[in-house]
Amino acid sequence: MTNVDNNIAKLTAQMDELLEMQRNMYKPIKPEEKKKSDGAKIRSQKKLFEMIERNLNKEFHGGTKPSCDFIYKIVEDAYNDGVKYQIPDDLKKRILAFAKNSTHHSKDCVKLMKKMHYASEDYAMEEEKKSNSLKIREFIIDVLNREDLMVGDPIDTKVTFDMINECLQDAYNSGIAYDVRDVRSKMLSYATQCMDTDTVTYCLSFMNERMPFCSENPIESDHKDDSRAIIFYDIEVFPNMFLVNWKIQGEGQPIVRWINPTPEQIEDLIQFRLIGFNCRRYDNHLIYARLMGYDNNQLYHLSQKIVSGLKGCFFGPFLSSSSLNS
Repeated sequence: MTNVDNNIAKLTAQMDELLEMQRNMYKPIKPEEKKKSDGAKIRSQKKLFEMIERNLNKEFHGGTKPSCDFIYKIVEDAYNDGVKYQIPDDLKKRILAFAKNSTHHSKDCVKLMKKMHYASEDYAMEEEKKSNSLKIREFIIDVLNREDLMVGDPIDTKVTFDMINECLQDAYNSGIAYDVRDVRSKMLSYATQCMDTDTVTYCLSFMNERMPFCSENPIESDHKDDSRAIIFYDIEVFPNMFLVNWKIQGEGQPIVRWINPTPEQIEDLIQFRLIGFNCRRYDNHLIYARLMGYDNNQLYHLSQKIVSGLKGCFFGPFLSSSSLNS
């Protein structure tokens, strides 16, 4: 056989291969396959992954291009139908590699696969929130650890909180998703290092009333939010004085003493998880009374009634279960 004959034979084989690929690419799906692929909507991540795998194996279409088209369709349908899913990185790489290996439509297939949603909207928002939260959290920790701001100094403490608040306000106003409520304990610990009671009160109020530690609509989490600091507290009641002593959990944390705290101060304090000795039978009720506006004399008489064991002197919600100890 001459070289010419060999070339003709190769060209003929290539033409036959091309024709076969075109037939596979555009041939109609068999009825049983159509029933499997176009039946009920995909309603779970598991089913979505199964369908992607079957398309990667070309179980529905013989060509790469129609398989990529089908993968795109089922993933986008799942996205628009609100199915919760996230395609893992290893599967994403396989999908892109599959598209790239298309003999005649590699560029179009890769472009289509890159345009596809690889995670449902809630998963995408969660990943964005994690990224944003990490950056904001790192900034806050850096500010708390700055060497040019003296820990315990009233002015520097306020400056620190102002800087952190500016960062949080910018994040909140920009509309990005984030959640750094877990840093509140660190910030409270930092504030209580200041021996100036007014500054501690200022910081506590600032944290509870003005600092947006999360975006407007934080994504629901499967775990309980335990970011509120644990605070141990004790009270003393006299005819003309009401004392509240408290400290944040942790060795070496200073004790903060409030003399005749205002209802506003009490409101700021109970935003955290309070723990005390016999608090459900005594301290909680006095704290609640101050919150309701009782003056020192009224608090003293309420204290005497509780100590004497008189009935009807407890505030019901604080007797058996209290939000102060949740």
